[in-house]
Amino acid sequence: MLFIRNVLIGVCLSGIAAQGVAAEKLSGNDRLERGQYLQSAKAAYSLYMQPDGSLVMYRKDGTVRHRMSKHGEFAIMQYDGNFVEYSKFAVALWNTGTPGNPGAWLRIQDDGNLVVFSSVNTPLWDIGVENGENDPRQQGDVVGRDLDLHSIPLGPVGHIGLWTGKRVIQASEGGDNAIKLVSLNEFKAAGPHYWGTARPYIPDGMIERACYEKFCPGNGSKHVSVQARIAMVRFTEQQEMLGADYSLLPYAQSAQYADESRRATRGSFRCDSFVTAALRRGTNYVKPITKAQSLWSDRVDTLFDAPVLPTTVFDKLKSFK
Repeated sequence: MLFIRNVLIGVCLSGIAAQGVAAEKLSGNDRLERGQYLQSAKAAYSLYMQPDGSLVMYRKDGTVRHRMSKHGEFAIMQYDGNFVEYSKFAVALWNTGTPGNPGAWLRIQDDGNLVVFSSVNTPLWDIGVENGENDPRQQGDVVGRDLDLHSIPLGPVGHIGLWTGKRVIQASEGGDNAIKLVSLNEFKAAGPHYWGTARPYIPDGMIERACYEKFCPGNGSKHVSVQARIAMVRFTEQQEMLGADYSLLPYAQSAQYADESRRATRGSFRCDSFVTAALRRGTNYVKPITKAQSLWSDRVDTLFDAPVLPTTVFDKLKSFK
């Protein structure tokens, strides 16, 4: 059983000070109570069960790496392998979805990853390794690179993709489906020069109800309202499920889900039209909209002004601070 010290240990991370635990992992029914935290081996990251009940992972500079849930009382690495945050009334508020794995354990790592490992050290759940300074941080960030000049005559126009939170989703040539999911390293390795990341300011706010499945009943039972960045990613993942063809034309044709009266249809994209179609989905805010949301919508509209190329889209997005 992990020994949890109930005294102030004097660790301060940009104003974060708490009672702590002398470990980087939880296992065997170990728990974090309010005011306690885990810390990675070299203190690069901390997982903090805050006094206000929020379970939050922080970087060393005090900025948020990952949020779990609010209004919790404690978080526990259960014997069944599930890491769960509970309220003071023993209501589960958040969990990793890993039950059925007795002996599993949780570790916070210096690479920015928070991982649930099985009893034989196989990863069961994780939030992903923290990317570098020029890499994406949030869902909806856009990454870019040069194309391989030896394989395509349009190399100088470049290539862009959308960050889902764990991988890059993109429209590219080859295969039966133009929409492909790749790791960030795979994206970088596919071209001679990596441009880095465009991190536009995308205001929070719920998006009008929409369905992001292959089949969506006409009664709206599968429609949901989500935040802008989530809506953008859900749209791209839906397009990958439905399938699309690659096109050199700068116009997008979104794939359409099936319902009771129609079959699903494939889409048609090139890399920049795929990204701009996703970004446009992140402007359908529930009305009335705020000034910041209106500004974001206007900025997305400018992405469609000629000339529309991966380079022009990427450069504009970098300026949308």
